[in-house]
Amino acid sequence: MIHNLKPYPAYKDSGVSWLGKVPEHWEVKRTKTVLRERNQKGFPEEPLLAVTQTKGVVRKEIYENRTVLALKDLHLLKLVCVNDFVISLRSFQGGTEYATD
Repeated sequence: MIHNLKPYPAYKDSGVSWLGKVPEHWEVKRTKTVLRERNQKGFPEEPLLAVTQTKGVVRKEIYENRTVLALKDLHLLKLVCVNDFVISLRSFQGGTEYATD
């Protein structure tokens, strides 16, 4: 699939040290200017989810790796809907994923 991809004709410095150069026609924006946090709580009957690097956002019950299990105060957890971006507490390890279903 990626063998058909070709480089962009021109690049520019992104202005972000860790990002480096980006295609010249790209506009670099901070995440907080593009995404909006939704803070819906009070759905304790919804399934618990896990943010994974290999499988995306999945039900915690099918994720085979050991994770911390929430047993109380489930009404304080945020609701995740389809098409949400989810940033886990371990986002520094790549814990940002897209909820597809």
